[in-house]
Amino acid sequence: MTAIPALELKHIYKFYPGVTALEQVDFAIQPGEIRALVGKNGAGKSTLIRLACGLEKPDQGTIAIRGKQVHLNSPADARNLGIEIVSQELNLVPWMDVAENIALGRWIKRRGRIDYAELRRRAVAALARLDVEIDPHMPLIRLSPAQQQLVEIAKALSREPSVLLLDEPTSSLPLTEVAILLATIKRIASQGVAIIYVSHRLSEIAEIADSVTVLRNGKLIGTSLLKDVNEQDIVAQMVGSDVVLHEIETQNFAQQPVVLRVEDLSILPRVEHVTFDLHQGEVLGLAGLLGTGRSEILRTIAGFNRAEQGIITLTSGGTHRASVPHMIAQGVALVAENRRDEGIIPHLGIHENVAMGRWKQVTRKGIISWQLVRSVMADLVQKLSIKTPTLETPVMNLSGGNQQKVVIGRWLEVADRVLLLDEPTRGVDVEAKSQIYTIIRRTAQRGAGIVVVTSELEELLWCCDSIIFLHNGKASRKYTRSELNVDRLNSLVNGGKLQ
Repeated sequence: MTAIPALELKHIYKFYPGVTALEQVDFAIQPGEIRALVGKNGAGKSTLIRLACGLEKPDQGTIAIRGKQVHLNSPADARNLGIEIVSQELNLVPWMDVAENIALGRWIKRRGRIDYAELRRRAVAALARLDVEIDPHMPLIRLSPAQQQLVEIAKALSREPSVLLLDEPTSSLPLTEVAILLATIKRIASQGVAIIYVSHRLSEIAEIADSVTVLRNGKLIGTSLLKDVNEQDIVAQMVGSDVVLHEIETQNFAQQPVVLRVEDLSILPRVEHVTFDLHQGEVLGLAGLLGTGRSEILRTIAGFNRAEQGIITLTSGGTHRASVPHMIAQGVALVAENRRDEGIIPHLGIHENVAMGRWKQVTRKGIISWQLVRSVMADLVQKLSIKTPTLETPVMNLSGGNQQKVVIGRWLEVADRVLLLDEPTRGVDVEAKSQIYTIIRRTAQRGAGIVVVTSELEELLWCCDSIIFLHNGKASRKYTRSELNVDRLNSLVNGGKLQ
């Protein structure tokens, strides 16, 4: 590796109202190096990334690219100097096609008109670097979340960057596509591109990274070669101690009352004749690859969609209807997969975001009591360990993990019958995952039935009492956690023989 870093940030400070996001942080990466950047939610990873790509300016410190000090006043400045970012939240236009999205901001013209043939040729070439086949004529809105993520990465690669910042790039990808993407990233690095890889999936980091930088509470804890540390070492540096995931006791829920019954449910074209019962206090996992209908089942139960066939029954006097307000009134609520578009209102405060799900709890004679809102929310923020300077802090200023806790907190106690969780720990660090597992278990202990969808297979073993597998539109029988291990989970999710 050369002595001159591809990107270097020195003595970086960044302040927000009431928060020191970064404090005297040094970071440097060489051409061709894959550097993992890790830390708890709120550790400063996203802030460092935003500074490196020109989205924000440091309050103190310097940035240098290939040894030359620069002032990045905008993302355009960073892009012109060879820095590209793929954010956790996609920056694409749904109604444009794939080729147009890859060419965003760089329209190729011929005789004064956009040269669509050249756009599509370049799109095919960019997608080929990812080893995927996606029709460049396809409207983006018709692609799966995983395919949209690949288009976002192809857009960045099409600009031939010297430094590529990847912020949780695999968070919405199934295991089969994760392997393809990691192999592609290695190929890109072998061509001399410096890659900063932000992820909470430590197994991916061990597979792909050359080195790892750990941040904690806005401070640099250290940078190490991957060969010199193990996963436990990294976790200890991230949180300041070891994180213990407590084994949950195996219980038999067959004798517990049924709170939700799904019979012969069909949601075409992905779900056919799915049947299961959810018992009081049970945490049920729905396992399967992306596109197997996991989210569609949750959204139908929550009242967002109407099924083509089947019966959904709430016991103990409840009724199901394809109406979200009705289902919330019945004690059934969904924490959706897409946190940005369906979970938070970014510019509103934490107290306002959480209160949206519990107006009855914070009103007196039909009028909102903001004193009551702050009292209830302060208690909830403490229970959920939400890191924030004030209750009024806009949710957009929180880390991804704390945003996720806000969304979950909105429906705790409101969903006293059935709580539906779609990817509840996506983009969340190991400590926050442990805290969310605890929230899920405590909610179940209060008597709610919970259905969890997650692409992190090991999470199913840590938080679920039972698991159903979805494959080719069909559902397996209900497996108890004691019947499964990670290898068996992987086999069944990827098409192993189901019962």
